[in-house]
Formats: sequence, C-alpha cells, structure tokens
Amino acid sequence: MIKNEKTRMITNRIVSFLVGGLLVYAVISMTVVSNVKNQNAKLTKELDISVNEPARLLADAKAQIANRDFAKAKLTLTDLLEKRPGSTEATEAKALYTEASAAVVTENENWDAAVVAIRALWAKDMTAQLRAKSEKARLEMENGLSDTLAKEWDKVKEDARVEWSKQQG
Repeated sequence: MIKNEKTRMITNRIVSFLVGGLLVYAVISMTVVSNVKNQNAKLTKELDISVNEPARLLADAKAQIANRDFAKAKLTLTDLLEKRPGSTEATEAKALYTEASAAVVTENENWDAAVVAIRALWAKDMTAQLRAKSEKARLEMENGLSDTLAKEWDKVKEDARVEWSKQQG
C-alpha cells in the first residue's frame, strides 16, 4: 500500500504539473496569438491605405481642380508626388500639377488686372455709405442743436426780457 500510495502521489503531481503547464501554455498562446492577430490586422489596414493613397490623392486633386481651387490642388499633388513618386498616378499628377500651376499664375494675373476696377467700385460704394452716414449724423446734430437752443432760450428768455425792458425804458 505504501508503494501504491507513493505511485499515486507521484502520478497526481505529474498530472497537476502537466495540467498547470498546459494552462500556462494556453494562456500565453492566446495572448501571443491575439496580439499577433491585432498587429496583422493593423498592418493590413495600413498597407491597404498606403496602396490606395495615391489614387485617393489624385482623385482629391481632380475634384479640387474641378472646383477651381488650384492652390489646394497643387498642395495635394505635391503631397502625392513626394509620398509616391514612383506610383502609376505620379505621371498624371505631374501633368495636373503643371496645369494647376499655370491656372494659379493665370488667376493671379487676372486678379491683378481686375483689382483696380474692383477697388474703384468698392471705393464708390464706400463713399456713398460714408456720405449717407455723414448726412444722417449732420441732420441729427442739427436737430440736436435746435433742441439745445430751444432749451437754453427757455432758460435765458426771462433775463433777456428784463434786459430788453431796461433798454426800452
């Protein structure tokens, strides 16, 4: 019985050790596998974004050019050409960049030519507004002056009558 009890004890210890080891192995494996899966998903997403980025940037630049926002289109195309100079979209981006640059220059030249007329029209409108405000202020001042004179006359009217009476008589 002693031998049997000793064997059972050793067997229990070995089984306990194996079960404990398997539990530790399972927990570690689950943790490592979970982390690896998360990292894999993250890297896959980043790769997908990286692969699709030139097409997205090119589409954005085309939309900006369509909206006549040439300066913003130039920035988007510059970003594309710096990040992905070897992409298939880079060739089209270079052509669009040249187009956007020319459009910016033309837009600036047109602005420089139009600014004199725009300023003259603005000055005319501003002058009319200021004159209207000035006329309104003048009328208010005249009305205020009349009111002030009426109040002051009421204060000195009696003294003026006394003085007038002295001069008359």
